[in-house]
Amino acid sequence: MWFFIILFLAILTFGISRMVISSKKKRRFDARMHEVGFHRAGLPQVPENAMVDVLLGRDALLIQHKGQTLALNASRIRAATFMTKTDLQRAGKSVIGRGVVGGVLLGPLGAIVGAASGVGDKKKAGNYLVVNYEMNGEIQVIIFDFPRPGQAKTLARELGGEVFARNSRGGVMEI
Repeated sequence: MWFFIILFLAILTFGISRMVISSKKKRRFDARMHEVGFHRAGLPQVPENAMVDVLLGRDALLIQHKGQTLALNASRIRAATFMTKTDLQRAGKSVIGRGVVGGVLLGPLGAIVGAASGVGDKKKAGNYLVVNYEMNGEIQVIIFDFPRPGQAKTLARELGGEVFARNSRGGVMEI
């Protein structure tokens, strides 16, 4: 009985401390959202699979890793999409098919992720936030993976809404 009470208190304390840390980060960067995920690809300054804090600020997407903060200006973001590993696996039956479809969906990194979707642990979900942004006239891709799908879906929805609002006139976006 005491074991369960102590375990409950430990979990409760951990949850409260994570909420306090998240609130402090949001205040510090004037951000409206904060999620913790893993960087999968696209940021040379951050190792692949490294844990990162992703914050959605007023004018930028902020990525924090080990005290280093990277800011991607919102005006450079072209698209933000939520994808699961299952979405990538449905792309095709062959490794080549997945690579081609992944390349169309995610750019050059998508070909890598798409081809990899046919290899390894099929049961691992993979809740990806895929951010396309412009740098030096070229579209670049950053991929984050989150433990819960709601985290990536919410960030994708918020970023996508900002992209639409910034690039549309009267509710119509030119393509």
